[in-house]
Amino acid sequence: MDNYHLLENNEDNQNYNNGSIEIENNKINNELLLDKDNNKNEQSLLYDIKFNSFIRWFTLILLIANIGMFISGHTRVGASVRFNGYIALQQLISGSFLDFSLIDSIVKMWQAKVYILSLLIATMSGLFP
Repeated sequence: MDNYHLLENNEDNQNYNNGSIEIENNKINNELLLDKDNNKNEQSLLYDIKFNSFIRWFTLILLIANIGMFISGHTRVGASVRFNGYIALQQLISGSFLDFSLIDSIVKMWQAKVYILSLLIATMSGLFP
């Protein structure tokens, strides 16, 4: 008789557990549906009236300026090698005889047929950040 009651209680627990799992699944599905509905009504920052128009436009201008500085920083000379010294009490000043820039380094590596390293530097230093 005791074994019968234990078996009956296990079946009730399984039915209860299945029911609670279904309730949990329904809650998750309802939350996902609500989340989809909320995302449909969202607007971009530029058109969202929750923010001041100065903040909206200033953010856009800063973003464009940041993109411009990023491009400028990657296309200009990053470092150069010069020689300045004295020989027989006369000062020798040379112009830069070796310049380094990201674009120039990538092009030189590509011309030297170091394709993998060239692509790696182009993607991780030029495109990715």
